[in-house]
Amino acid sequence: MRDEKQALSLQFAELEALRLKVAQLESVGSICKATTQKIRESEERFRQLFENISSGVAVYEVLDNGNDFVFRDFNKSAEKIETIARKDVIGKSVLQLFPGVKEFGLFDVFQRVWRTGQPEHHPVSMYEDERVVGWRENYIFKLPDGDIVAVYDDVTREKQFEEKLKTINKAIEQSPAAVVITDREGNIEYVNPKFTALTGYTLEEVSGKNPRILQSGEMLQDFYQRLWQAILSGKEWRGEFLNRKKNGELYWEDASISPVINEQGRITNFVAVKEDITEKKKLWGQLIDAKEKAEESDRLKSCFLANISHEIRTPMNGILGFSKLLREPLLSGKEKEQYIELIHESGKRMLSIINNLIDISRIETGELSLYPDKTSVNKIIEKIHADFFEQAQEKNLTFSAEAGLSAKESLIVTDKVRLSQVLSHLVGNALKYTREGEVVFGYRKEGEMLEFYVRDTGIGIPDDQQGKIFEHFRQVSLDATREYEGAGLGLSLSKKLVEMLGGTIRVDSIPGKGSSFYFTIPYDSHLVSNPLLKQDMQEDANGMFFSGLPVLVVDDDSISRLLLKGILSNQKVNVILAKNGKEAVEKVQKVPDIRIVLMDMKMPVMNGYEATSRIKEIRPELPVIAQTAFADPEEKAAAKKAGCDVVLAKPINSSELLAEIQRYV
Repeated sequence: MRDEKQALSLQFAELEALRLKVAQLESVGSICKATTQKIRESEERFRQLFENISSGVAVYEVLDNGNDFVFRDFNKSAEKIETIARKDVIGKSVLQLFPGVKEFGLFDVFQRVWRTGQPEHHPVSMYEDERVVGWRENYIFKLPDGDIVAVYDDVTREKQFEEKLKTINKAIEQSPAAVVITDREGNIEYVNPKFTALTGYTLEEVSGKNPRILQSGEMLQDFYQRLWQAILSGKEWRGEFLNRKKNGELYWEDASISPVINEQGRITNFVAVKEDITEKKKLWGQLIDAKEKAEESDRLKSCFLANISHEIRTPMNGILGFSKLLREPLLSGKEKEQYIELIHESGKRMLSIINNLIDISRIETGELSLYPDKTSVNKIIEKIHADFFEQAQEKNLTFSAEAGLSAKESLIVTDKVRLSQVLSHLVGNALKYTREGEVVFGYRKEGEMLEFYVRDTGIGIPDDQQGKIFEHFRQVSLDATREYEGAGLGLSLSKKLVEMLGGTIRVDSIPGKGSSFYFTIPYDSHLVSNPLLKQDMQEDANGMFFSGLPVLVVDDDSISRLLLKGILSNQKVNVILAKNGKEAVEKVQKVPDIRIVLMDMKMPVMNGYEATSRIKEIRPELPVIAQTAFADPEEKAAAKKAGCDVVLAKPINSSELLAEIQRYV
């Protein structure tokens, strides 16, 4: 019995042990099942991560000891990046599908990571083959089982955007216009190099400051208020600033200011693009001035043409009219004398106009020369007073002259003809425009200059005209109702002659009370004793030539010949006449004593050019003075080329002619 119990107990023990074993096996199974589930879940999470990550992921199996790599896996992002399906990749060699991988540098990275086990970053680089072109950035690491994994991104768009930003940045940095970027409050965040070059301020000096540091104070505050209203409303503003540089210099700039608006529609910054237009403004101002001057010049010329027509026709009317009256058989001797005097006065008036026109033209073309000589200023003053005394008496004016130096001290070296011309014109003007009162003229020594003055109690000159009266064709009154004759050339010519003499001219005037004209010339008294000056101070104009000096006058016009003969005969010159160039050549051959030739250039038979050339072949040293009515630069050049030593314009100025002859005596 006991044996059966023992056997039964043993069986129960074995059964309990078996039950425990079964319980243990059931527990292990549950654990395995749970572990398997976790593994499956982990694999699913990895697969979801692998498939949905935005970066491309490729898994490579290593072949031939790292000489090749075969695709084991390829996610969706990689398919999208490389535009190739996973099924067309798995099992294929990387060298087969991506032949540019070696040149790209990634293949070497694969090999190093496989050998060392150390992950590597392959920086942004350009990959290119026949199928794929783009910028890639790669991260490569090695799995425990030896596979190689590449996680990479297509950064082509970012790289292109970066390149665009670089281009834009370079464009701004190298822009010929100044660029300023501010925050929404107007505080400066950036300025380009052109801004620094223009204003003198560096980025460090203006960073965080408001552009008002450039304000000149010349612009109205309302101007800036309108600017801010425009840009804060999201609109572009364009306009011009008068600003101040760091060194205090003012400058103009044309500016365009625009708001920068973000995706939410908010203004974040302002961008100003500005161009320095200082020179443009100056040029524009000059163009406006030039236009106004051109219009004024046209108006003056129109007035001048009408005026000069009147000024020439009036004396011509007198000359022709009285010449016709002289033919009347019943005229008395007194009437004839009166008519001849009126013809003479009309002729002088017309010649004065013509001479002024010619002188101005010759000054502007550089044709007018000065002939400095020993000059007694006191004698000029005395002569002008005598010349105008009768005119002053006719108008019941007090007329006086004042000499500022003694007779000896008044001896200077200057062109006395031109000095007399200027002073005579100013005195004549003073008498013309003065109805009552007095006219006083004279001079005084001021340092190294002589200052001449002409004062009157005449009509005066308005303030707005005082700066213009020395211009061509300008008179105080330009309309058709003007009371005073004149072509408006005298003051312009006087100014130019004074400047040629080495001085300046100015006017002080009060309308209705009178005017005072002042001009200066150098006081060159120390040159009076210069032995190179030919004329002795004791000689007058009639004694400056040798008696009997042979001068050949060549002109086809009989009146011109007679005029020149008259001028030269008064100087006791032996005048020899020729009607054309052929006669002139013959005279030079027959009369070897001829000292000077006065040659007209336009003549029949043989013109002056050919005649001069032939004369110079016969007597190269014989001076030839050309006289022509066409004394323009081309005419002068042609005459000089033919051999003429001097070219004078008709009508001939007797003083100038005698001065030129004196040079060659």
